[in-house]
Amino acid sequence: MKYLYPFLFLLLLVVACQNEKPSQEEPPISKEATKTEVEKIDELELKLRSDCRFEGEILEGNRKKLDLFHQEMVIAATSSTQDVDFGESHRAIQVIDLLDCTTVFEEELPVNRSPDFPYYFTKINYNNTNHVVAIKGFDQMYCYNVIEKKLLPVLKPSFKQNRELVDAQSGRIMTLELWENYMIGFAQDQGAFVFDLTDLSNIQAIKPFCEYQFQGTDRFSSLFLLKSADGKTQLLFPDYDYESDQFNLNPLFNAPVSLDGQKRFTSDDQQFAILWKTGKNTPFAVDLKTQKLETIPPALQTASPSKILSALQKG
Repeated sequence: MKYLYPFLFLLLLVVACQNEKPSQEEPPISKEATKTEVEKIDELELKLRSDCRFEGEILEGNRKKLDLFHQEMVIAATSSTQDVDFGESHRAIQVIDLLDCTTVFEEELPVNRSPDFPYYFTKINYNNTNHVVAIKGFDQMYCYNVIEKKLLPVLKPSFKQNRELVDAQSGRIMTLELWENYMIGFAQDQGAFVFDLTDLSNIQAIKPFCEYQFQGTDRFSSLFLLKSADGKTQLLFPDYDYESDQFNLNPLFNAPVSLDGQKRFTSDDQQFAILWKTGKNTPFAVDLKTQKLETIPPALQTASPSKILSALQKG
């Protein structure tokens, strides 16, 4: 009898195990699922073809890889853009899928000023936020929407005050950059300009908050207040150095700041501006002539805006 109990216990254990519902098996993990993102990108790059051909002649700098979309974009001079009097005309846009060499998009840009004046991709010309590529002509620009595969309407620089044309080169776009949701550029003899690309279906020109014209010259110092993605504002003085061919955004602060949108004042000659940071009772002043912050004496920090500006103008 003493051997019966252990036997019965083992028997019950076996029966219980047999009556248990089998657990659902985990689906096998595919090799694809175990690959890292880097490995997947590497594999995709191996599939990209290097024998895709574009029509026409392409200038240096007028090729752009759209890596996220395994595409390449160029601006070329083709047989259909050839001009009888001027020869090559670099204004044919072509976009090719590098997986199979198929044409994704193609369109000819209109002549801008002269057939022999090329269109160019800008130096900083691709925006990862809204996936657009910026293209500049002589005095007008285009944006290519990579997602929707279409060219957006022509854009022309817009300014706060009227600009005088000094000579035939006046208005020539010297440089163009994409910065966050903005396209910022500089036109010869006319100065800086900005477009807001937040809504690609309705691109808007952004005028500076104020601008100062240097006496007896065609040079302007323009102060732009541009909102960042976090809702704060960066204060910029975009400027172009002709000698070094350098374009600088010249931010006034190291990082965007929260500004009180209800309290903003400028002097009559637009040289000085006073603004307030959100939640602050004392203002700060900006000198547009030096493009730097201007110290407000302690005794004036609680004075009226007109009194502060008057004191700043008197020096």
